[in-house]
Amino acid sequence: MKTELTKTKLITQNKTDMELNSPKRLFRSKNDRMLAGICGGIAQYMDVDPTVVRLIFALASFFTVVFPGVLIYLIMWIVVPKER
Repeated sequence: MKTELTKTKLITQNKTDMELNSPKRLFRSKNDRMLAGICGGIAQYMDVDPTVVRLIFALASFFTVVFPGVLIYLIMWIVVPKER
């Protein structure tokens, strides 16, 4: 029992060390994608469900007369790199 606790503590500590050493980056998602993976990448970055991000993006685009949302999506498609 104590050995499991020690292993868990080490794994948690190592994960924390890795997270501190590497900055969090925004990528277009390979797995959670409908078009370009922008909303899926944002969801991974923010650690939320991709459906929530897509819904918020769709509603925001709809209520801002669609064009700005489409333009932002296209710009992000060009600027945000693909996930490796």
